Amino acid sequence: MAGEDWQKLIIQGLEQEKSQDCPDLNLLGQYLEGRLKPGERHRLESHLQNCLYCQNQLLELKDLLHLVEHGPPLPAAWQQRWEQEVVGVKPSRWHRVSVAVRRFGEQLGHVGSSRWWPAVTVSMVILAFLAGWYLPQLRRQPGVWPSINPQSWVQITLLDAQGQKRGTTFGIVIGSGAEVAVPLNQVAGAQALELTFFDLSVQHLDRLYTDEERGLALIPCDRKSCPAVSIASPDSYRIGDQIFAAASPQSHEWQAGILVDNDAVAPTPTFQPIMVMQVVSLEERRLQGFLLNAQGELVGLTLSYQKTASFAVPLGDVGKSRFRRGPIPVAQLPHPSHIAQAYDAYLKGLLAADANRLEDAGTHLQQAVALKPELLPARFLLGAYYYRQKQDYAREVAEYQKILVHQPNHQQVHHHLAQAYLFQGLQDQALQKLEQAYALDTDNTVIASELALAYIGAQKHEKAKTVIRDLQRSHPGPALLLNNIIRQCQRQ
Repeated sequence: MAGEDWQKLIIQGLEQEKSQDCPDLNLLGQYLEGRLKPGERHRLESHLQNCLYCQNQLLELKDLLHLVEHGPPLPAAWQQRWEQEVVGVKPSRWHRVSVAVRRFGEQLGHVGSSRWWPAVTVSMVILAFLAGWYLPQLRRQPGVWPSINPQSWVQITLLDAQGQKRGTTFGIVIGSGAEVAVPLNQVAGAQALELTFFDLSVQHLDRLYTDEERGLALIPCDRKSCPAVSIASPDSYRIGDQIFAAASPQSHEWQAGILVDNDAVAPTPTFQPIMVMQVVSLEERRLQGFLLNAQGELVGLTLSYQKTASFAVPLGDVGKSRFRRGPIPVAQLPHPSHIAQAYDAYLKGLLAADANRLEDAGTHLQQAVALKPELLPARFLLGAYYYRQKQDYAREVAEYQKILVHQPNHQQVHHHLAQAYLFQGLQDQALQKLEQAYALDTDNTVIASELALAYIGAQKHEKAKTVIRDLQRSHPGPALLLNNIIRQCQRQ
């Protein structure tokens, strides 16, 4: 079979037409639950023997029924949303709940009895009172017990060349209490700085240290008595954890968010991995400032933010940085740091892509990789979204190849690279990349199915059958479909 027939093959296999004799899903569900009469069951089984469409529908329903009856544990991110927003307790599993309703309201008739109304009314009044008092308290203090020590906050006043105030921000005391950390772009542009501590004492300085790769300014202070905030260990948080943020100690409302990414930028010979977190706000507000976990430990500082998402740099290993520079004059600070610019551009590109603004996304993503070539997530999105939508497959391939230099075992990149080759008509290269992607994760149903189809298209039926046998153990529906495609091809 020629490579150009792949698309037809996929359409033949994946778009089985439903005939007029096919039963509805309700009847298939009754068949699975054993509720059909013998005659109906016999007629349905006769139909199933010759209808591939209904065979696939039955397999999907069987998997769904198994999922409902034996539900898996909730993913971490969903579990956090469930715990914090819905019930306030930790569910371990989805539970199937069955309520037999005969006619409308019949099962609930006893509740409508007049003898229940006094108890119901009193219960509703008590519940309303408790909700009116407790929910506002919860919104003001969403789980940070206690929050950060107020004595660890430091007000930073930005001064111009004449010593005039041109703005204020806040930093946090870290380490042994000898330094104040603040995002670099919040103090860049000043000629000097003035620190005001919790006891209203003031320190004037015109030199500081920087960590430009992390986008941090580290300001030395002479107040050894200032308590340093407790910094969370990099191993103490994971995807799905809830993160809280406040821009200053005057912020009485903490913003809540969910940690959705915690990945390292790939290292180059002169670049060590820098962890950068992505946090999405649940409250439709900007998540900015100082990020803490539910124990009040400092997790990171925000580098950039747009609408409901933020990028932040963790502080767990800030003392080990090889990129610490200084002391340098405050007036010579870069404005702003390249890392802040790059992540800001990436975040804008991410949001533009989510809103399907293609050209805006391309502009921001190209700016991000120009500022920071090793910003691999931006490079991947540039290829997978922008160049794919523009049908510029040669440039899409080039972006993926640059990523593989740093991360040669990135399965998703191999998979997308195979698709880009296929769009260019390069079937041999596409097959090679699909084989590499499948070798990295044999449990990926999509990649396994695409590889089997690629083998069928290349007349390598035995290799296709090997992949299908592995697929059949966990996903019998796609395996059945692919076996039927092989039989059709062999008959031709």
